[in-house]
Amino acid sequence: RRQPYSTGDSTYKPYVISTTDYYPFGYPISNRSTNIGGYRYFFNGQEADNEMFGEAALHSFEYRMHDARLGRFWSVDPLAAKYPWNSTYAFAENRVIDGRELEGLEVEFCTGEVVSAGGLGIYGWNYVKGHGTASDQIGVTYFRYKSKAKISNEESVAGILLFGLKYIYGIDILSKTFEESMSKGAITSIDATPIFGGSFDSREGDWYLGGSVSVGLGIAHTTTQSIIEKSFSMTYNEMEKFRKKIKETCLECEISVNTLSIYTINGDNYLHYYQEGDFFNGFQTKDIRTNIKMNNIGSEEKPQWQSVEYQKATKN
Repeated sequence: RRQPYSTGDSTYKPYVISTTDYYPFGYPISNRSTNIGGYRYFFNGQEADNEMFGEAALHSFEYRMHDARLGRFWSVDPLAAKYPWNSTYAFAENRVIDGRELEGLEVEFCTGEVVSAGGLGIYGWNYVKGHGTASDQIGVTYFRYKSKAKISNEESVAGILLFGLKYIYGIDILSKTFEESMSKGAITSIDATPIFGGSFDSREGDWYLGGSVSVGLGIAHTTTQSIIEKSFSMTYNEMEKFRKKIKETCLECEISVNTLSIYTINGDNYLHYYQEGDFFNGFQTKDIRTNIKMNNIGSEEKPQWQSVEYQKATKN
């Protein structure tokens, strides 16, 4: 529906059907929402049941009903046996700032990147490998990385650092995509290191908090550089459909960079899921081919696969 700003004006203003602001677990704020009944989908993009407790009080996830008034699900988590430390009724592990609930099964952390580094030595630390999941403004990336931390040659070190394990956690709010975030420079840290240490970390406008377990004493200026060895990126819509397809086959199956690969048909590349059978999935091997078309923007040695839809979204 087109609404000109004034008669004869060739520019148009949007026609707003409904607006909704939420309390932390998804219950609408009444004095900051308008015409809630004019739209079916609400918190986390889920369809609301407006019949029992009013508009947008209940959200119909794929596997469970969520009561936004309480911030709890009505039934036990189907994956409860895998997460014994969590409440079986909790929504997104009660982390509603940096997490989103995936169809009533498990939480996905939305804005964060983790850099790990560790090793042995006074003047430099060796590479450490790992894998993880990152969410950006467009979609989700599953990746494998290696990190290297070293004491900066530009700064003096007060004390001595023998060896240790360091973790850095932070949120990059400036980058639109995972690729853009990882293309930034190294993370710079000021580490205070008794046996259990901490750090203040920064990188081109991002700020982080770090922690360490180490043997040594003093303050050091270090840098941590991460290298992505392999990654798969897709939009949120593609990820939801892909995850649903996986869960229909095997509730216990996990999606990670280790279970993803590429298959080729007529020169086109598509996303492929493969997981060996183990105790948690009843020793059943899962081999699932998708229609998500992928392009490699990296090299053969360090492939960075992105779906066609993800690449289109980056250009908007």
